[in-house]
Amino acid sequence: MNLSTGKYWDVPWTPIVGCSPCSEGCEHCRAAAMARRQEYFYLVTNGAWNGQVRFRPEVLEAPLHWRAPKVVATCWMGDIGYALQAHAMVHEVARIFGVIAYACQHTYLVLTKRPAALAAAINAARFREVAEIQHEEFQERRMPLNGQDLAKIPWPPKNVFLGISAENQENLDKRLPELFRCGPGWNYWVSFEPLLGPIYSLFETDRGACYVCGHQRVASHVCGNSGIKLSNVVLGGETGSGARPMEADWARRVRDDCAAAGIPYFFKGWGQWAPHRHGDGHRCQDKSPCTKTDLEYCPRGMADRLLDGQQHNDLAWGKP
Repeated sequence: MNLSTGKYWDVPWTPIVGCSPCSEGCEHCRAAAMARRQEYFYLVTNGAWNGQVRFRPEVLEAPLHWRAPKVVATCWMGDIGYALQAHAMVHEVARIFGVIAYACQHTYLVLTKRPAALAAAINAARFREVAEIQHEEFQERRMPLNGQDLAKIPWPPKNVFLGISAENQENLDKRLPELFRCGPGWNYWVSFEPLLGPIYSLFETDRGACYVCGHQRVASHVCGNSGIKLSNVVLGGETGSGARPMEADWARRVRDDCAAAGIPYFFKGWGQWAPHRHGDGHRCQDKSPCTKTDLEYCPRGMADRLLDGQQHNDLAWGKP
């Protein structure tokens, strides 16, 4: 990890590559842009994922050979939920989770915009069976396991964080309840990258219903399913050509909600647009009062990671 640049993971792991656009946050997909310049160019058409998906068995076992513990960006060159939804890759994804459970010295970050497909797969009996078979195969082959000897696969694996990417309140309301259907015992997180609209509540839909149980929330309501909760929130603005701006108050509101609920909050950065910088060097959001609210375009790497004058680097999966 390199928190000075907003990088909150160590290495990518891409046993599944490919996706298809599904919402506003996909319009300037960085992964698609990278794929177009690499060997996966045939998965991209006119700058966007074309719906094809490739499973890469040749990299499936890579985490088993990394000795030092790492935070692993898992299948971020695509969407694991899309592979399940559109290509029925239940067997392949189950094998990935078998690796996750076996190479337990690492922490794995999974992100999807199709959490319903992920929840359906995880809750299927066959999914766990395939993961256990993969786990047993590694044991029989005496694959490296960081000195540990696990007779049975732990379930749910404690070293994986299942997350959704949401760019606004509408998509948070849709995706977070679907993610929670994976059930208790999992670690959950949300990535607001890029954040393209305000988030009015992290904990209930715009209809006032609890994300976890659907109860119409009142001041005294406490969700009875205490095994389901958010472990982390990551938030950042959009980068790259055609990047759309993120308002400072959107980031502040999520920060304050996280602080009130005790949820780790990581502010990745402003993206391509940041609050106006004055002649003395400070940005409008760094000092109060300040009446200028304009955002200014920043060349890549020039926008800082300060929100109200400080960095926010809280992560549930550890610090460097």
